[in-house]
Amino acid sequence: MRADSRGGNPLGLDLLLRVVAEQTARTRCGQCDASLEGAAIAVRERDPAHVVIEIGCQTCGQARLLRIEPEAGSGVARVG
Repeated sequence: MRADSRGGNPLGLDLLLRVVAEQTARTRCGQCDASLEGAAIAVRERDPAHVVIEIGCQTCGQARLLRIEPEAGSGVARVG
């Protein structure tokens, strides 16, 4: 798991990446059904309104992009 270094909110981004890693570890790859524990996680796009994260299966290499958008003032984020 790694974050890029383009300023912004690194502490918040680190927390987001930890949450994504914890949730990903409990799921399986949609392509090969392997566990996604230890999957490669990388920030692909970062904007004040959203973050795009790539999750890659270590077994088959299948990658999935997640777009995460915080909802203003609610402490909740929408994942799509």
